[in-house]
Amino acid sequence: MMTTATSPIVTHGSEQSLPQLLAQAKAVVVSRQQLLEAIPALKPATLSYLLRNSEHNGLAKTGAVLRPGKEFLFDLEVFLTWLRSRKAW
Repeated sequence: MMTTATSPIVTHGSEQSLPQLLAQAKAVVVSRQQLLEAIPALKPATLSYLLRNSEHNGLAKTGAVLRPGKEFLFDLEVFLTWLRSRKAW
């Protein structure tokens, strides 16, 4: 079952939704799951494909993907800017 609500994010002791954080911050770093919740049209398989091919598709050069250890984190604003630049036609 898919829900439209995003998971709350705890920052400095207070809980905020992703849209609230986006309205307040210039740079928001989110997890893979939070990225998929923020961009419902982006499917998990598509994101995996984009990450596997990040050198070829230019994503690696943007700085949108952060890799502390084994997990991926995303600068949401930079990722969205890169995604919007990827026009099919």
